[in-house]
Amino acid sequence: MKPWTKTIFVIVVILQMAVLALMAGKRMHLLENGTPVTLKCVPVDPRSLFSGDYVVLNYDISRLPMKLLVQDDAVQLLEGRKGSIAKNDRVYIGLELKAGARFWHAAAFSKNPADVKGKFERVIRGTVEQAGPNCLVRYGIESYFVPQFQGLAIEKEMKDVSVEAVLSPDGEAAIRKLFIRDKEVEFY
Repeated sequence: MKPWTKTIFVIVVILQMAVLALMAGKRMHLLENGTPVTLKCVPVDPRSLFSGDYVVLNYDISRLPMKLLVQDDAVQLLEGRKGSIAKNDRVYIGLELKAGARFWHAAAFSKNPADVKGKFERVIRGTVEQAGPNCLVRYGIESYFVPQFQGLAIEKEMKDVSVEAVLSPDGEAAIRKLFIRDKEVEFY
């Protein structure tokens, strides 16, 4: 190996390590400094033998009725104009917490973040997986890895599962805590 190829190899390895450290640091920063919301989970039942022990999570806010679409987007959709909601669109969901309620719920959504930011106390960002009368939206928090042999037990209790997620200012979400029957699940 020529000396310059060794140097290039070392630089590439260092850059890869820096990218991984940056990704981990960004997630740690979000978990420490994000704005918390508690979300109700709904049952889902797939499992994978190849991905380790994890639970698949779905949320009340994963299915958004079109009546929640912000007016400008709704008008475009009705008129068939470009800009209507389609698969893989990034959307921003304004969340509300009703008086006395524990779980945040979707109050409005739009492709334009300005339509919901500032109007709602919390905003979460998602990607449309399926458009239709009810848009199916994914937030990147649909799977949660757990210690070995604990995933099945949690999935059996899914109707009583909720999470505390944290949100960055731009709506990125990460799961901070998992609850079963309002009791935090602690993994050792």
